[in-house]
Amino acid sequence: MTRDHLSAEDAQNRINAQLPLSQKRKMATVIIDNSATIESTRSQVAKIKRDYMPSKLHTLFWYYVLYIPLLIAWRLLKVYASLYS
Repeated sequence: MTRDHLSAEDAQNRINAQLPLSQKRKMATVIIDNSATIESTRSQVAKIKRDYMPSKLHTLFWYYVLYIPLLIAWRLLKVYASLYS
């Protein structure tokens, strides 16, 4: 309450306005249960990272196949636009 300069009533109103945890769980893509040990939480985070983060090879592939050609095309368009304006 001190950090946000809220009265006790305003803080309670914010809490009451939040969705119930059961609804949040239904909408979540990933749920991390941090009620157990720190090792358990770290294990869950590591699994999520493995499952959702692209590999380095995947990242490099898209960098060279998609990003670099788009960057070159964008710069060429800027050059052509400046020549004809």
